[in-house]
Amino acid sequence: MYHKLVQPYRGKRNPPLLDITLLKKNMSKVKIKKRVKKIIWILMILFIGIGLFASINQIPPKETINRFDEHPVQTLLHVVPAILFLIIGPIQFMPSVRRKHPKVHRILGWIFAVISLSIGITALTIVFNFPYGGIAEQIPITVFAILFLFFLIRGIKRAIHRKINLHRKDLLRVYSLGLGASLFRILIVPLAIMGYDPKILVPFIFWLSFGGMLGICELYLWYFSKKNRLIKKNIHD
Repeated sequence: MYHKLVQPYRGKRNPPLLDITLLKKNMSKVKIKKRVKKIIWILMILFIGIGLFASINQIPPKETINRFDEHPVQTLLHVVPAILFLIIGPIQFMPSVRRKHPKVHRILGWIFAVISLSIGITALTIVFNFPYGGIAEQIPITVFAILFLFFLIRGIKRAIHRKINLHRKDLLRVYSLGLGASLFRILIVPLAIMGYDPKILVPFIFWLSFGGMLGICELYLWYFSKKNRLIKKNIHD
């Protein structure tokens, strides 16, 4: 950790004296950053597990209130890519994979892009062909599916133009929206058990789950961008 903070001054003839108090302060910030990331990874694994269970449970499509069994092709084109999406996503965000296995990262990246396109497009076809909650359900799913596809396409373009940091941010937004489906299940199940009408709850929970995950992602990106700027500023001052 120390070497990361003094790295900017290596190789210089007369490096500035490091303030020990400032150095300790910056090291403390790095530790907090690592703890926050650890908590996020734990929560993400929980959401991935819930998403995988729900997706695998729909192979083959079963008779539900959503009538998935009546539309098996559309359902499978959404569910099977969702399983791969949940598995590949965390691998792509691992720094060690990006650094040590760039070719694997690129191949998985294109696979991730294709399956994400399938998820976004089928989300729109499903909600308009056999919606459960009517127009109240169609509006939030349409909004978030379009955002999902927008961030995905923009992230791909940024990767092609080597704007890697911006590309990573867009793909984090895409994955966060994907995990919104897991948060939806976490929120809807206890409310349904308590006796609330799912038809009334579904539209509200869609806004809360997908909007909440995107909001958390934006807060995460803002927080770490701010932390990195402060650490760099303190080192160079």
